[in-house]
Amino acid sequence: MDSKTQTLVGSCNYCGECCRDIVIFDGKKFIRTEEDFKKLIENDEYYRMFEISIREPFRLFFTCTNLGADNRCQRYGDRPQLCKDYPNKDMLMKGTVLPKNCGYELKEE
Repeated sequence: MDSKTQTLVGSCNYCGECCRDIVIFDGKKFIRTEEDFKKLIENDEYYRMFEISIREPFRLFFTCTNLGADNRCQRYGDRPQLCKDYPNKDMLMKGTVLPKNCGYELKEE
């Protein structure tokens, strides 16, 4: 995927999928172990709002504990930068994908 030929379009449809079973990056790499996750929390307390939901051999997936039953953030005004920036092309360039029901999509320019 070439970021110069792709444009992110759309808007949030409040499905909440972006808050479930997500990957988290520390710099340019996936958080792969619980130890890596603990170190991330030490550097930024906002990551405490995530809990491990899926363990794979080479990365972990996380779900946000602040997602309400209405699929909306219960700490929206105080959410971390990771959430404020979602979705961004850099994240998609690193191999993550938009959730199936997401209101955003990448369009060819």
